[in-house]
Amino acid sequence: PELTLPQMLAQNARALGTRVAIRQKDFGIWNPTTWAGYFERASDVAHGLRLTGLGAGGHLAILSENRIEWVLAQLGAGLAGAVTVGVYATSPANEVAYVLNHAEAEVILCEDQEQVDKVLEERESLPHLKRIVVIETKGMRAYDPDLVISFEDLEARGREDRSRNPGLVADVLARQSLDDIGLMIY
Repeated sequence: PELTLPQMLAQNARALGTRVAIRQKDFGIWNPTTWAGYFERASDVAHGLRLTGLGAGGHLAILSENRIEWVLAQLGAGLAGAVTVGVYATSPANEVAYVLNHAEAEVILCEDQEQVDKVLEERESLPHLKRIVVIETKGMRAYDPDLVISFEDLEARGREDRSRNPGLVADVLARQSLDDIGLMIY
């Protein structure tokens, strides 16, 4: 179809709303997410990313293994008019810093404390980085709350902002074209 990935997500949410789009296993149990739920959560992430300072055309880096938060962030970035940059979770800190600098990433989504520590190890060499979002928060109590936010909080803040500013995603989707960058892969 002549649609961007975020536009296809919105179309699938309308056409296939209650059908299962994604399943993720947690503690041995597969948890389904419908197309409508996928779009709503990605929209919440879009609003949350905008609140972190990620603007249209900005770059969100993702440093994580495959999981539902990865695709929610990727499509959420697209719904905010931003571009996702994948970073290999096995990369050492200096390689992570190279990708973040080259891509001029403003926000990074990290899977866990190990990935956050890689970013913080190189923090002084990352002038574009505004925020770190972390999925698994175990062991994260001692981190600067002005820099590090949980994915759960990002989503919750985005949900609240979406209720106040419901037109953001629709406006972004209306302006997208197939000439837009969908994803940067190093």
